Amino acid sequence: MSPKVVIRDATEQEYKNAIDVMAANMDTQDNPKVGIFWYQPYGNQLFGVLAVDKDSIVRPNVGGGLISCYELHKDVWKKEYYKQKYKLNGEGPYKGDYKDKPRGRVMYNPATDTYQIMVGSWINDYPQAIETIMNQFNLMDQNVEVIRSIHWEIGMGWENQ
Repeated sequence: MSPKVVIRDATEQEYKNAIDVMAANMDTQDNPKVGIFWYQPYGNQLFGVLAVDKDSIVRPNVGGGLISCYELHKDVWKKEYYKQKYKLNGEGPYKGDYKDKPRGRVMYNPATDTYQIMVGSWINDYPQAIETIMNQFNLMDQNVEVIRSIHWEIGMGWENQ
């Protein structure tokens, strides 16, 4: 059974509330972000980026007292893969398995006030990706560590734990 969906016009108060929320967020658009990404060496660009203002997560939500987005690469890939398959006639970057493209995660460590860019050793072949990631996640004026780890190696993922 599908949930009931209603379409209606906003009340004057609902419209005002929505505008107030958007206006309150206008000055935070360049805040540092945490999240996930895939890297496309051709053109030195990211795709599948999910970037969340780290201040929108009120307490550490990752092991070791770190902060990151809640989404996982495998789940984001699955959604985008099917969207690409059925809406874009298969055209796009979501080909094969989510683990088969360079990917990473940005986390924030409040204990050291440092953003951690977690990647596989693929970063050694594409060091220019670091600046691209830092720009995408608004980290240019932040303390940043690039950390290589086996989980983000090409071909590795949850299945290899």
